Amino acid sequence: MLGLPIHRDLQPVAVNTRGAGWIGAVGAKMITFDDIPGMHRETAVFEPVASHKRVYDELFEVYQDLYKHLAPIYRRLNG
Repeated sequence: MLGLPIHRDLQPVAVNTRGAGWIGAVGAKMITFDDIPGMHRETAVFEPVASHKRVYDELFEVYQDLYKHLAPIYRRLNG
């Protein structure tokens, strides 16, 4: 959909926690942002398939339409 490769992390459940830790370590000057790519471990890279772009674009239009129609309902339920 984005035309970019997707990198699957070795431990996907821990991605948010690890990212927050890395940002904290940068803030504490223990590492730099340039150090982070060397710390990342991935199990696979999924490349976009150009011939699927039309289908992805159509599905994204459906998603946007659903979001537009459902957002007011979600706001009301969470109100």
